[in-house]
Amino acid sequence: MINSRSALRARFTIAVVVISLFSLLGCEIQDLGITESAAPPQDEVSLSVSSQSSVPANPPAWSATALYNRAGMYVTHNGKVWVSQWYITLGAEPGANTWNGWKQATPPPKWTDVSISASYSFAINEKGELYGWGSNAQGRLGDGTTTDRRTPSRIGTASDWVQISAGSNFSLGINTKGELYAWGRNYYGQLGDGTRTNRNTPTRIGTASDWVRISAGLNHSVAVNSKGELYAWGHNNYGRLGDGTVIDRNSPTRIGTAADWKSVSGRGSHNLAINTKGEIYAWGRNNDGQVGDGTTIDRSSPVKTAHP
Repeated sequence: MINSRSALRARFTIAVVVISLFSLLGCEIQDLGITESAAPPQDEVSLSVSSQSSVPANPPAWSATALYNRAGMYVTHNGKVWVSQWYITLGAEPGANTWNGWKQATPPPKWTDVSISASYSFAINEKGELYGWGSNAQGRLGDGTTTDRRTPSRIGTASDWVQISAGSNFSLGINTKGELYAWGRNYYGQLGDGTRTNRNTPTRIGTASDWVRISAGLNHSVAVNSKGELYAWGHNNYGRLGDGTVIDRNSPTRIGTAADWKSVSGRGSHNLAINTKGEIYAWGRNNDGQVGDGTTIDRSSPVKTAHP
């Protein structure tokens, strides 16, 4: 049998778990009675438990710790975000736990864009900050080192990133100004800076500030600007750049004369693009019919895919 003090602490521990679960699911909890006082009213807390008999004598404090220390820290009340100051000693009886009230807080920023390659990852948060993790060979993460990262690491100090694309061993990014940056391996000129020198930090490509779509492929890059023009650069075997040749390019090269492109994707040794009419075009290696024109012939310039 448990005394009233232990029961109250037990009920509150369970309530913390319940609140955390609601937060974890993205729910707003509007009627907790949370104020700027040291603790919410105890009768409100106890409402989270159906009855005293349902409270175990020694509730699993570790589960509340896991929730509060990782993903379930925040609740919303009256338009404000609050973080729990509830400290729990692992394996201890409920009486060893300490409640220090709620503190007004700002929730962690949400992620807005992500991109992955075979061995590394990128994400941009709503603050425009860029994070990368995984393999960092050739400086592909862009943090100025070649050290692998096992957790998301901030890339530089810029806070205006809007789009990121991870290629085979290099990366592309666009900021809010429409400027294009690249970093990582550059053996084939896939970064587009006019050299074949690897870069381990984001490097501005050209002077244009009207890029809207980017895609980093297998040692080559494709992009669309705000005028609807299509560009490509890097390795050009199988004609993957789409300029009618198999010559590598180390800076962005205009593909054709069309100015109605709105989306492009490059992966492996071929590419797909959509124009404003909603038509799909493809080019590059076609040994498995990946171009979609009904043949297995490589294409060195964009061809319209067969209609299903």
